[in-house]
Amino acid sequence: MTNTVQANATPQWPDFPEGCPPAGSSAPQGDYFRITNKRTPSAKCCATDYEKNPDLLDERTGLYYICTFGLSIQDTLEGARQKAKTFRNATRTRYIAKGSLTKEVGLVKQTFEDKHHHTLWTYDGVERHTYFKFQEVV
Repeated sequence: MTNTVQANATPQWPDFPEGCPPAGSSAPQGDYFRITNKRTPSAKCCATDYEKNPDLLDERTGLYYICTFGLSIQDTLEGARQKAKTFRNATRTRYIAKGSLTKEVGLVKQTFEDKHHHTLWTYDGVERHTYFKFQEVV
């Protein structure tokens, strides 16, 4: 399956709540990194928290609520390596995938206390996993 986003099409947002993506978000330009459970990222590896568990909306407020609709990514390889070390299931093999992202994908913003943590909100039709390719095992 390939991305259905076309360069000349006017991008449309999914049915996001008001304020999503938040003010200060900008078009991504460059490489970002995603921690995955598979060497070749799947759609499940790049699902948002909302797609994985919509009930999380009942538990989250503010920026956490808005970020539920986005994908957590890191802006550096080292940032991704550091983040992978914090995952609870240390016996599971993790992978880092690299994605070269552009304005056609959506908007991104640095979020939370970790300076490398960003959230990516993608336009309708963007198949996030197709942008990410295996980088390394962590």
